[in-house]
Amino acid sequence: MPKIKVFFLAFIALLILGVSQTSADWLSIGTNSGNYFEVASVWPGNLKINEIMANPLGADSAPMPGGEWVEIYNMNAADIDLTGYSILDADSHYISITTANTLNASTIIPAHGFMVVFRNGAGGFSLNNNGDTVRLRDNLGSDIDSFTYGIATEGLSWSKLPDGIGIWQNDCPETPGTPNQ
Repeated sequence: MPKIKVFFLAFIALLILGVSQTSADWLSIGTNSGNYFEVASVWPGNLKINEIMANPLGADSAPMPGGEWVEIYNMNAADIDLTGYSILDADSHYISITTANTLNASTIIPAHGFMVVFRNGAGGFSLNNNGDTVRLRDNLGSDIDSFTYGIATEGLSWSKLPDGIGIWQNDCPETPGTPNQ
């Protein structure tokens, strides 16, 4: 069988298997000749907005660790660099994810881990207390997750329970960078 056909069939198999097996670190596909190749199964779609603090105690634009913030959960089994990613509000005002506005001062979100991005005084970006839409945008300009919330109670967060895959709950205790409660 010509090598191009083997590659094409393997590529199709990766597309099919990749959607259902995104939790594996690596996916190995064998060919008739016994050769193997590996493809990373890190999918930006497995990054989820996980918790939102839209109405913090004190000023919304307060310096971190105060003020508004958005938590992202990485459902992948590998770390991901979020350099160039951003968080947007309904009016398309955004904050870029940088080492200066993250809880752990890094743009790397660990496998099955959390990243908290703070407004940290950012100008136009704002999470409205009476409801808004929050979007996570990748470094290529594609929105990979979003959530529209209603009224935000002061000092309590909107949280996904369980982390990453659950149903959004209002009036939860804030848990930035840790599992939601």
